[in-house]
Amino acid sequence: MNKTPATAHVTLLGSFQSKIGERTLSVLDTDRATALLAYLLVENQPQRRERLAALFWPEMTEKRARANLSQAIYALRKHLEFDENLALFHSDTRTIQLNPNYPISSDIGLLRQAFCGCVL
Repeated sequence: MNKTPATAHVTLLGSFQSKIGERTLSVLDTDRATALLAYLLVENQPQRRERLAALFWPEMTEKRARANLSQAIYALRKHLEFDENLALFHSDTRTIQLNPNYPISSDIGLLRQAFCGCVL
């Protein structure tokens, strides 16, 4: 019997929802982690860590903002990473992006495909 691999799906329009296969996941702990996920899904390319930290935590020092960014990334991994052999993110000390090989989709991505008539 051939088992279909699980796929993560994120709904961003309306109320946030995330699923892995048919299993609905709990809501993320923070709105900023949700916003970070949305941003990375929409941008779909490497993002500079200091830019993300300043964008999502502008009221904090750079050091504290980067620490919060790291915590949000950890929360997203904990929330959406279901295959220990496949990382949710491609990252280094300067940049981060969603792994293009990670099986994740979003309503935003599906909407973009419908409008563009292209696969992203």
